[in-house]
Amino acid sequence: MSRPNKGRTIRAEANLALRMAYERDRRDWTYDGLARRMADAGCPIQATALYKIEKGSPPRRVTVDELAALAHVFDVDPSEMLRPMAEIGDRAARELLGRLNEASDRIVAANADLGAVLQDLTKLAFSSPTVARQVVELARQGAAGGVVLGTYAQPFVDAWMKDNAWLGESAQEEGDGERR
Repeated sequence: MSRPNKGRTIRAEANLALRMAYERDRRDWTYDGLARRMADAGCPIQATALYKIEKGSPPRRVTVDELAALAHVFDVDPSEMLRPMAEIGDRAARELLGRLNEASDRIVAANADLGAVLQDLTKLAFSSPTVARQVVELARQGAAGGVVLGTYAQPFVDAWMKDNAWLGESAQEEGDGERR
């Protein structure tokens, strides 16, 4: 008399079904689209069979050839197709957080560089009426960097607009850069 098998604790086929659904949804592929790609990979399968793998009760079993073809069309290692989705989600979250940190670092560096450039531009503008007028004009226009200038150089623009008498009439006309 044969003995019944113990219940399985390995959920590789269930993991595969979840991963297949995840990869298919990520790419916005239909069952028909995945079936077509599987056939192109040398493993023809009906769209209904793919549906039954993902959602059947009981789920359709997956052959080794089908696993290999799924891994091929999704461009992942076959062993990755069997990993629990929690691991896949954790890895994806770590990768995205890493990218977020890198982008944040680039923003911080760009802001520091922007601050240094604007400080230098402000110093130059206070020493040259021509540059001062250009800075104010760019900030007014909001073009060619005016948005940045309008935000970061606004205190300079306000001060210059309030009291630009230091330029003097001849300096404004000649652009000689001397304060009076």
